[in-house]
Amino acid sequence: MKVDKVKTYKITLMLLACIGLLSLFASSALMQTGGSSEIVLDPADPLENDIPPLIAATQNLQIESINPRHAHLTFNFLFRNDGPGEVTRLDVFLPIPSNYDNQRIYNLSFTAPYTVLTDRYNQPIAYFKFTNLAPGQQATVSWGGDVEVEAKNYNIDPGQVTGLDQIPPDIISAYTTNENKYRLESQIIQDAAQVAANGATNPYWIAHNVHDFVANRLTYFNDHQWDDAETVYLQQHGSCSEYTFLFIALCRANGVPARYVGGTRQRQDGIYVDTVFHRWAEVYLPPYGWVPIDVTHDDIEGGLPVYTYFGAITDERFAVAINGGDSEYLGWNYHSSYRYYYTGSPPNRTRERSFIWQSYPSKLQVNPPQLTSLVLSTTNTITWDLDIISTNGSYDWSLVSADNWLQLDKGSGTTPDTIRLVANTTGFPLGIRSGQIVLNSSSLNTSITVPVNIVVVNEIFETYLPIIIKPTR
Repeated sequence: MKVDKVKTYKITLMLLACIGLLSLFASSALMQTGGSSEIVLDPADPLENDIPPLIAATQNLQIESINPRHAHLTFNFLFRNDGPGEVTRLDVFLPIPSNYDNQRIYNLSFTAPYTVLTDRYNQPIAYFKFTNLAPGQQATVSWGGDVEVEAKNYNIDPGQVTGLDQIPPDIISAYTTNENKYRLESQIIQDAAQVAANGATNPYWIAHNVHDFVANRLTYFNDHQWDDAETVYLQQHGSCSEYTFLFIALCRANGVPARYVGGTRQRQDGIYVDTVFHRWAEVYLPPYGWVPIDVTHDDIEGGLPVYTYFGAITDERFAVAINGGDSEYLGWNYHSSYRYYYTGSPPNRTRERSFIWQSYPSKLQVNPPQLTSLVLSTTNTITWDLDIISTNGSYDWSLVSADNWLQLDKGSGTTPDTIRLVANTTGFPLGIRSGQIVLNSSSLNTSITVPVNIVVVNEIFETYLPIIIKPTR
C-alpha cells in the first residue's frame, strides 16, 4: 500500500494530558414474496444533515451543568399510501425513550395502542400494526413527554481507567463483535485500527487516540448514505452516523466496547422542529462504565480536534435509542422504522418523521457557556464574543467579572444581546489559568457562571504520521 506523509499538528504530551484532565432499517431492501403480496423493510433512510458548528480552535474543553433544560418533546411518524397498490398491513416500530445518565422523561404517552418488544440489545420498542390502507389513506403514530436534560461532564481521570481485562465479559461479547457497518473482517479496518491506537493499550488512551484519528481523517459531508466503516475510511468524509460507525469500528477492533446513541437535538430554544436528528458514540471505560464521545462535533474545521464532547454531553440533545448494531426491528435507524405488505402494483409512499421541542419555562443562556483557549506565551490578549439569549421573551441581564484580567465591554442590557470579553494574558506563566464571569437576571431570578480557562504553552510543533491523512483544513 502506498503511504504518503502529510502534515498534521499535535501538541506536547503534557498538554494532551492537561486537555484530557480538563475535559475529561437495513441498508438494502428486504423482500419476501408469496402469492400476490410482498413485505418490504424500509431502508435505513439516512436523513440527518447535522452539520457540525464551525467554531474556533479555542472551543471550551469542559462542560458543566448550569440549569437543566426543560421541554415538552414529541415524536411524530406519518405513513401515507400514495397508490396504486393497497397496503394490506403496515408495521411501525418506535424506540421507547428512557431515563438515562443526564436525561429524564415524565408523562410519556403514545397516541395508539402498541405492543412492547425488546431487540437483541435490550432496546424497548413500541410496535404498531395497521391494516388495509387504500391509496390516499395514511397512518400516524406519535409519542410525547416532558423531558429534563442537563449537561454532564463525566470527569474521566485517565489514571483511574483500568485495563481491558477489567471490562465485564458480557459487555465485551456484546459490544466488540462485528456488524455489517463496522467491517471488522476488513484488513483495511484492522490496519487503520492499529495506526489509530498508536500503541495505546489502556481503554482511555485507545478511545482518545481513535477520537483524534477519526477527526483528522474525516471531513463532514452528508451524501444521504449510511456507508460502512471501510467505505467511510477510504472516502474520508461522512455524516454524524458515518463518523460514529468508523469510530466504533476502530474501537472494537482494538478491544474497546463501543455502541451508538441516536436521538434529537434542540438547535434553538422555544419551539423547534427537528427533522435531521443526530447520532454519537459511547465507549465502556472501567470503572466509569459507558461514556459519551461525539467525534463529529469535536472535529473542528480548520483546527485541531477538541474534546468538548469527549466524556461530556450537552443539554440540547436527548437520546431515544441506545444500540450496538443492526436491530432486528429498527435496522440501523434510531428514531423509527416500518415495513409493509401490499397487493397489486407496488404503492408509492410518503413518510414523515420529526421531533418537536417546546421549551419551558423562560431561561437565560450564554453562548458559548464556557471558554477555553490554547495560547502561546507571547500572546497578550484573547477576545471572545458571547451571545446572551433568553427563551420566550426579552429579559434584563447584568454581567460582572470575578477576575481583574477579564474585561467586559459592557455590564448590562436586555436579551438578546452580544458582549465582548477580553482576557489580558500578559505575563501568564506556562500552564492553566482559570477565571470566571457571572451573569445575573433579576426578572428571571437566575445566575449563571461562565468558566474561563487559558492554557499557556511555549510552542505548537509539527510532527509526521505514517498514514494518509486529509490535509489540515
